[in-house]
Amino acid sequence: MVLGGMLLTTLSACEKEEAQPLVSLGISIEHKVGEDALILGEPLLTPLGEPLRLQVVKYYLSNFSVVYSDGSERKIDDTYFLVDQANVGSRNFSLQIPAGNVQSLKFWIGVDSARNVSGVQTGALDPVYGMFWTWNSGYIFAKLEGRSTVSPAPLQAVTYHIGGFRTGQNALRQVTIPFGSALPASGSNNFIVYLNADVLKWFRGATDVSIATDPATMEPGPLAVRIANNYAQMFTLKEVKVQ
Repeated sequence: MVLGGMLLTTLSACEKEEAQPLVSLGISIEHKVGEDALILGEPLLTPLGEPLRLQVVKYYLSNFSVVYSDGSERKIDDTYFLVDQANVGSRNFSLQIPAGNVQSLKFWIGVDSARNVSGVQTGALDPVYGMFWTWNSGYIFAKLEGRSTVSPAPLQAVTYHIGGFRTGQNALRQVTIPFGSALPASGSNNFIVYLNADVLKWFRGATDVSIATDPATMEPGPLAVRIANNYAQMFTLKEVKVQ
């Protein structure tokens, strides 16, 4: 009888959890160069004053979760998105989150270790997008490519392919976006969160990165870790709109 009572209680709890309403939380990202909009191919200066023309800016955002005003956190399953400056649609996507007073949004830049060693993936993680090295090195978490007259690399190339999930080489970084006041996410209130992402942060943050000194990295290692530490600071909240 006790076991049956426990089973009924468990089923009741599961039914309540399954019945919890979901709310649409949209994400819209604008890439910036300081205060200005990023335009691929247009000249810019890094924080060290080095000239640069960007051709590629793309990265994975994954494992989103929301934190509620009571301190509880809910992970949103199977959230992997490839954001690409050259693809406007990739910079706008949505999540289905449980209703409640949402205090902040969390996500990771990169791909978790489990997915890195799980073989060929589908969807945003499909290797066809050119963001996978090998089964040993795993996914490229973020790419920045361009040209600079100060680069000593062939063709004055600037090539930063950031990845690495093993101890001592881990470039996976978590970002928290606080909303200030809680968003009352209910069935009648759907939201769009507008984020700015400043690409200059790749070059300045925890440590400065000079193109003249370090024009490229295409494998896990110390430079990739330094750059990941920097770009972890590139996201800021612009505004939140209620639909």
